[in-house]
Amino acid sequence: MPITFQQVGQISGITAFSSQSPQSEFVAVVFNPTMPALLFQYNSTYPAIVIGSQTQEFLWSQYSSQQFYSATITAYEVPTLWFANAVLTGGLIANNGICASVEYYWYAVYNQQNNSFNYSCNVAPANKNLSWLLDIAVDYVNQNVYLLHTATITLGAVIFAIPFNQLSTLINNLTFPSEWYVAALLPQGLPQAGGYILGNMVYYNETFYIAIIISQLGQPYQLYEWVISYSDITWNNSYPSAGSSVGTLYQVYNPGNTNNEIQFGISFLVYVNQQGNINPEIMLYFQYGGTLYIYQFDPNQLTPTNLFQLSNANASPFAINFGGNVTFIQSPSKGVYTVSMFNPSSLAYEQSNQITNVLGVGLAHGGYLVTLSGSQSSLTITIYQILVDTAIVIQNLQYSNGVLSGTVINLNGNTPLSGVTVYLYQLQTEGDNYITGQQVTTTTTDPNGNFSFQITQVGYYGILVF
Repeated sequence: MPITFQQVGQISGITAFSSQSPQSEFVAVVFNPTMPALLFQYNSTYPAIVIGSQTQEFLWSQYSSQQFYSATITAYEVPTLWFANAVLTGGLIANNGICASVEYYWYAVYNQQNNSFNYSCNVAPANKNLSWLLDIAVDYVNQNVYLLHTATITLGAVIFAIPFNQLSTLINNLTFPSEWYVAALLPQGLPQAGGYILGNMVYYNETFYIAIIISQLGQPYQLYEWVISYSDITWNNSYPSAGSSVGTLYQVYNPGNTNNEIQFGISFLVYVNQQGNINPEIMLYFQYGGTLYIYQFDPNQLTPTNLFQLSNANASPFAINFGGNVTFIQSPSKGVYTVSMFNPSSLAYEQSNQITNVLGVGLAHGGYLVTLSGSQSSLTITIYQILVDTAIVIQNLQYSNGVLSGTVINLNGNTPLSGVTVYLYQLQTEGDNYITGQQVTTTTTDPNGNFSFQITQVGYYGILVF
């Protein structure tokens, strides 16, 4: 799986976002790679929006370091939130900067139709327990969008549920709609003395999976997967006075000593092809004592398995799912970077050629690499599409007279792929996850990469290519 890059966008000659140098690794959200438009966090504390040659730092640079000490963004991999060409994001900000009137969170919406960007610190219902917007998930069965917030030490997590039919108010007006629900949650069995760090959220088969690092006085940091069934949650139409203990903690990693801390914990859903069987698996990506670990958490068996570890990894705390590969940045030496991938299906690990002469590099969902080069007074931002030897893309998908057809190509070279297996699934509801549906049949592509399925029953369908 050789890793290469294809340039798809660039901005040159813009002024640096602040007096701080860009950090070496960052996370980005690429809205439009050819314009480009992107949102990213750099230098750990400075989020910025870039639209064409225009940049905005949310006016936070006007505050001194004493007034403003923390602001981050969270990069979301939820393509279904592109409602009406708009995407929702957000993150954390200190309570004594521009968001002094509320707590710690902020929300932002980018609208691709008119290139508008709007942000606000007064979106979610204010409560002293609320911290920052951490992740977003979509539930087609119950027709909800879920917004995960971290919370104070008295709670484990706060999840807001926004019904689909109310979402336009949030996207268009950046205000909570009249109808919303909230759950304040605490893991059952959480140690009384200590603390925790929440990772991101996976929602699969009406179940929440949240990576959580738990520390207890005198004990090593431990990584758990917090599993919460939707049916076990009590949803409230006002903020509850206390959190409810719910779900089960499954231990993923216990280092056994207190010499180091688990530095980050990220989980995301991938689909693993194991001898022709397509299985959903949750990947957990974390680092301890300089060693990178990738665990597989089986949502059916609720068991973790160590698939991969790499000593002296110097890995970024950010990782993305690119074509089923756990993709991350490594820095073998100062100013030198590589894009690395681990394939859970083949257990293969691969690195790109070294990236040098840049100020920083970042990954973006959708399979993009973003680099910063030049100088503080004249930055160049370049966006690349990450390519592997076979980057599968479905084109020309259409349905006519009972026939669902399309073309499978290799994005690396834009050539048709013949003999590739295409899976057809019947889904439960519109937009549902195909793995929760029923596999109907398979076919293979012809020499021109074309495939077709005869649809004999009315319903919702999804296709998968491996």
